[in-house]
Amino acid sequence: MAAVLGIHAADIKVVSVYEGSTIVDFFVEQAENLDDALDLEQVQETFAEVVSTMDTFMGSPILNAVASGVNIITKNSGSGDHAADAIFIWDELIQ
Repeated sequence: MAAVLGIHAADIKVVSVYEGSTIVDFFVEQAENLDDALDLEQVQETFAEVVSTMDTFMGSPILNAVASGVNIITKNSGSGDHAADAIFIWDELIQ
């Protein structure tokens, strides 16, 4: 994913991986040094463009993607508005 987004692998922090599926929750971490700071808006735009246009990633179909709490329609997610179907696993932890 780092190569696809054009960032260093150390800037990606994996939050969780689920057994039995190719589901990975991750976030991009901003550098503390301003000289190394990422344009996070550009990284998010790149992510949205990539997951909406790719059919598969690392051998698995891209069924769903979320960036900043917003569902991104992918080639395999079908048609229509899927925003109501979003499940945010971290919501239970925040409440």
